Amino acid sequence: MSIKMSIQIQELQARVTELEKLVRGEVPKAHIDRHEKGNEFVGPLRLKHRGFGRWDVVNEHGAALNGEWMRKSDAESFIAEHAA
Repeated sequence: MSIKMSIQIQELQARVTELEKLVRGEVPKAHIDRHEKGNEFVGPLRLKHRGFGRWDVVNEHGAALNGEWMRKSDAESFIAEHAA
């Protein structure tokens, strides 16, 4: 097996592992890295549509501040309560 092919297999295995974590409901690594420390509600909050009537409230860095998905009206209420 060539070195290039072995690298591609390793990258594929890493992607499969991340997808398995996503299916099990674990937080993807990208969301952990972008999570802001300290006061998360400083700065502009905005809605982000996840699809099928599901919404997230995200800060300026793109980190989701709500735990689970919300309906749009709930997300708007969340922003009204926590906006700086």
